[in-house]
Amino acid sequence: MFCMKCGQKVPDNAKFCSRCGAEIKAIATGIAEDEPEEKETGIAVDTPAEKAEQAPTETSSTTPDPQAAPQVAVPATPQPAPKKSNRGKIIAAVVAAIIICAGIGIGVWWKFDQDQKAKQAEWDRAHVTLITRVTGADTPGFDDAATAIPVQVKGTDLDGNEVDEVQFMRPAAMQVETKQGSYDLVFPGGYFTSDGQAVKAPGTTVHVDVALDEQAASGQQGTAPAPEKAEAPITIDDPLTYAPIDPLEVTDEQINDIAQWTAQDPDDNGKADQLKAAATTKRDEAIAEKKRQEEEAAERARVEARKAEITQTAEEYLYTIYDNNGERGRQIRQSRPSTTMWGFVNGTKSLQSGWPNTKMVSLNDVHAIDENTVAYDLDYSSSMGNPPKWSDKHDSGTISFGDNGLIDQWYPEGSPNGRLV
Repeated sequence: MFCMKCGQKVPDNAKFCSRCGAEIKAIATGIAEDEPEEKETGIAVDTPAEKAEQAPTETSSTTPDPQAAPQVAVPATPQPAPKKSNRGKIIAAVVAAIIICAGIGIGVWWKFDQDQKAKQAEWDRAHVTLITRVTGADTPGFDDAATAIPVQVKGTDLDGNEVDEVQFMRPAAMQVETKQGSYDLVFPGGYFTSDGQAVKAPGTTVHVDVALDEQAASGQQGTAPAPEKAEAPITIDDPLTYAPIDPLEVTDEQINDIAQWTAQDPDDNGKADQLKAAATTKRDEAIAEKKRQEEEAAERARVEARKAEITQTAEEYLYTIYDNNGERGRQIRQSRPSTTMWGFVNGTKSLQSGWPNTKMVSLNDVHAIDENTVAYDLDYSSSMGNPPKWSDKHDSGTISFGDNGLIDQWYPEGSPNGRLV
């Protein structure tokens, strides 16, 4: 059995606990008294305490056994008081250390993050796209319906990367966009106007050193995001004079060169090919018009030459007829092969070589009406009678010519003989 106070194992017939000295019976009885009453089942059940009480009565009397060892009460061993625990303080210290370390870590991380953001912002500002304006360019016929103007950008950016690209200027944006760096801007090819006029490039190369505006850069501090684009601190104001090419002089090579450059525009949408065809048509029409004008001029020249020829022939003819006694008539007749007017009239027709006793006073007018007819107006004197008497007369009329330049008909309106053939 066991001591109910300290739990020490004791002999079944022990009266006292050998460890704490507690009376086994008293403890057993006390415990028995605290036990709940047995249910009234009609069956008697002995409790441990009752068994403990009954055991000595069955074997001995109340007189102690002289041979039994005396029972000595053993005082109870005092139990040590529980020590106060330091666990809470340790936990608190650990938590505080964790919080401090976390705070330091967060601070270090925040500082690193801010430094990285600042470096990124600085890099972004250094690599912002800069707009270089092209001002003062003379671009005749350049509007939104024309092709864009190509600009070849060649050079090195601030990171040392080689740049060789083609950009395109438009009426609302005469500009070039680059990163910081050093570049040559070449203006090749040219452009087509909306009506197909080919305009050649000025053949100019402009060198520019593009840098970020320090004042603008100073306004962007810390981690503030850089703008997408910014104005470059320079502009191109060199005189860029584009000149239209005379449609009569433009060549297929020039047209193809302009089309090759302008077709690289990503926003061209086929405009370069359309205006290339228009430029070719314009050139062909100009050549055809020039040919027509040349033919008309040649025809006019031919007509004028014929008019001059028949006018000269008519003048000589009139002097031959009306200046029989005059010096000019004699000179003309002497230059002819005969006095029968050969060389003036067609076929075998002949006329008397001059009126008898006539002298040209003045040939007032002789001019070609067309390439086959000459009109004339003159005054002459004639001698009639015996003795001869000179009198002033007036005559006018027309002379018609055949295709061979010889006289077909003479219509002297005031001639004494009327119409002559």
